[in-house]
Amino acid sequence: MPDGEIAPRTGAVSYADGRKSVIVYGKSTAAQVAGFTVVTLTGRVTEGLGAGGKARAALSGCCPRSPRRRA
Repeated sequence: MPDGEIAPRTGAVSYADGRKSVIVYGKSTAAQVAGFTVVTLTGRVTEGLGAGGKARAALSGCCPRSPRRRA
């Protein structure tokens, strides 16, 4: 797969009014900033509200520190 492309992942969104959307994510980027990893997924809404539109999700988390080596 070309750089940044991932095996397609499917996500679902449920809205307060009961409507739903299905999103297929096919690309990702990751960056580490100040000890946090931020992953951005991009894809398309395939079903429901916003079908055919672009979708983007960002996830972040704290990375454990690497153990320090003793001299």
